[in-house]
Amino acid sequence: MQLVVPHATDCTFGGKNLDVLFITSARETMTPQQLQQAPLSGSLFAIDADVRGLACTPFAG
Repeated sequence: MQLVVPHATDCTFGGKNLDVLFITSARETMTPQQLQQAPLSGSLFAIDADVRGLACTPFAG
């Protein structure tokens, strides 16, 4: 799968079963022309994944 934005910034698994991949993207420093070509820049994307993430282990101090 290819995103429709040029700058993906981070990703994490979420959802009830940790089977949704959330991907953030950036739009900061993009020119008006770049934003016209990639208007979804700065959006959060949620993708149904074929795999599951792992639950976090809380820090115990």
